[in-house]
Amino acid sequence: NMVNRNFAKTDVQLIVSQGHEGHRLMYVRVLVDAAVARGIAPVVVVMAGTTKSEEYAIHLSDRVDAFSVEEHVILNMSTISAIEARVAPTRATIFVEGDFWLKESLRSRAKLRNGGRLLIMRAVGQSKNPVVRVVQTLLKIALREAAKFRGVRSFVLVGPTQQSHGAFEVPDPAFSQIDEVAASAVNDRLSSGRAGFRWAAVLGVIGERKNVPLILEALLLVRSKGIGLVLAGRDDGSQRDLAECIRRAEQEGVRVERFDGNLSDAVLDAIVAAAGCVVLAHSNEGPSGILAKALYAGTPIVAAGARSLRRDVKAIGAGASWCSLDRVQLSHAIESAMTGPKPAQRENQSALFANRLMGDI
Repeated sequence: NMVNRNFAKTDVQLIVSQGHEGHRLMYVRVLVDAAVARGIAPVVVVMAGTTKSEEYAIHLSDRVDAFSVEEHVILNMSTISAIEARVAPTRATIFVEGDFWLKESLRSRAKLRNGGRLLIMRAVGQSKNPVVRVVQTLLKIALREAAKFRGVRSFVLVGPTQQSHGAFEVPDPAFSQIDEVAASAVNDRLSSGRAGFRWAAVLGVIGERKNVPLILEALLLVRSKGIGLVLAGRDDGSQRDLAECIRRAEQEGVRVERFDGNLSDAVLDAIVAAAGCVVLAHSNEGPSGILAKALYAGTPIVAAGARSLRRDVKAIGAGASWCSLDRVQLSHAIESAMTGPKPAQRENQSALFANRLMGDI
């Protein structure tokens, strides 16, 4: 299924994203905007059904006149090679979900017209076993080096706290901007009948990884302090007892405000700005787009678990704290964040993200 915008431009950029969950289509949007600003015609390649998804509606529906889109039932290197032969891109094809395409680029005999540029979202292993994690990390490094011989370059996504970037690192392009309509609606909902109430916010895809039961247990310990939980994002079903955990916590006095579904950036940014703190409690290593949003908004950050989060907190300094995945420590951190300093706001780095992936730097 192809939608052709009949571009007269001769400079063409192919952007591939076979997944549409999470931040993937937000990255596509940043690249589409950067291409258009340079007078380049973007062609976006996705899996069949993507254009009917909520994520597509949120991130790309207001830009449909700016790019061509192709949907395919099967996406592999042979498919991409055939698309390139027809579309004739003038630049290296960008693969937003580079972790998958890294192996595919080595496995397939098909070659890319101008090489490829992969966005690696998880450069380190994710196993809970430290030995396995090291092996996974070393294997990915070896694959990235091997892929260079096929003209495929890998760029590792890094968090917003990193001050300088290596030649093959790109900063998370997450951003925070206030939409007055969304901000008014969010503020009205959070302040209704709750004068002086403060909120800890958990945002993004709500699943087992977010440790919501642990955060609710922590908030039980400070429920008399006027602190509640904003839970914003789509339930992915991995936290099987999520509804029961929320119901039980509410019965014990914790206030929970649920913003369900795939939320627009405007709503997410409004919630981040209205929250007393943003809570990230997980063991997954790697950059966090939600942490980036909180940092750009100047909202206090409470992090727990992952070593990468600990490093981010250390780099941020005032306005951010880290603790282990423990309900008592987490409750103290959340309470302190409500009255503590705010982090210094950082500038959005989407320009460097696009420049690196498009080969301009």
